[in-house]
Amino acid sequence: EQKDPLLVYKLESVELFKAMLTRLNAETMELLMKLDIPVNEEIQSTNKQETQQHNYDNAQTNSEQAVPSREGYDEAIRNSGAQQKVKQQPVVAEKKVGRNDPCPCGSGKKYKQCHGK
Repeated sequence: EQKDPLLVYKLESVELFKAMLTRLNAETMELLMKLDIPVNEEIQSTNKQETQQHNYDNAQTNSEQAVPSREGYDEAIRNSGAQQKVKQQPVVAEKKVGRNDPCPCGSGKKYKQCHGK
């Protein structure tokens, strides 16, 4: 057909993408229509069952791990505060001499004829 393969590829990909979006929208709407939202009373009853199942009284902890040390935490806070105070200054570029400007050496010639070679 004397068509550019890249152009044909792009057109086909756009059509495939549109078809994918249409299919996703249809599947999403179908899922939302079939979705059953539980009643508020059912949610409360399931939450009560979960809290009754947990048994934290029999859990054993190591006394060293139960009370964490604040020493490392305080040091991290001090170190992070010191790093935040340092601000970087912006880099200022020097003005460049144009090709047709007078040469800064004072010869009176244009820069391109003097030092621009």
